[in-house]
Amino acid sequence: MDACYELMPPWAVTGGARSALRALGIDPRAALGAYGVFPRIEPGSYAPVVCCVDGHPSLHGKRWGMLPGWSDRLALAARTAFVEADGAHERPAYREAFGSRRCLVPATGLLVAQDHDDALLARPVRGRLLCMAGLWNRSGDGVLSYSLLARGLNDRRDPVFIAPDAWSAWLSGSAEEAREALAGQAHVELRYYPSPYRSPITAYAHAGDEYA
Repeated sequence: MDACYELMPPWAVTGGARSALRALGIDPRAALGAYGVFPRIEPGSYAPVVCCVDGHPSLHGKRWGMLPGWSDRLALAARTAFVEADGAHERPAYREAFGSRRCLVPATGLLVAQDHDDALLARPVRGRLLCMAGLWNRSGDGVLSYSLLARGLNDRRDPVFIAPDAWSAWLSGSAEEAREALAGQAHVELRYYPSPYRSPITAYAHAGDEYA
């Protein structure tokens, strides 16, 4: 995955995903529809994510690229757009967030980089809604921001898709339950289309040991 994804209508949600969202107390179509259209979400952009800010799962607008509490430097967003999923719970910069500030990042498509500065748009078959694993924080300027958990940061940067039956555990379960949700990530079948964007966006892969 390149550093770009989309959240576009219609908010196609399959029966299992719809039931899982409603079990969290979220009306998927009403909530996502209230946030509008996001054809190009990249580091530094605001986008809706599902998290437990006040103890209950709900949709909140957050900035992609998690910033530490002591900083409001937007330039850091490109460095923290992705965090290596394996071992994130042990890294100093993300340990606290993994323990109590996890989120689900909805998407309807991902930009996948190809050779020669081209890219493809990958969308799930049958228009399913993707939910990627993320961590969030409140930055120095009071803005909520998030990072995506992914594997292979130096190569493909594959986001971790959380299965609907593990959404609740990922959002509000224990750290051990969250690690199990990551290990049992959902298998998603993607279909590739020519991207409307000729050049992919590049973000720095950041292992998460510290903020630079």
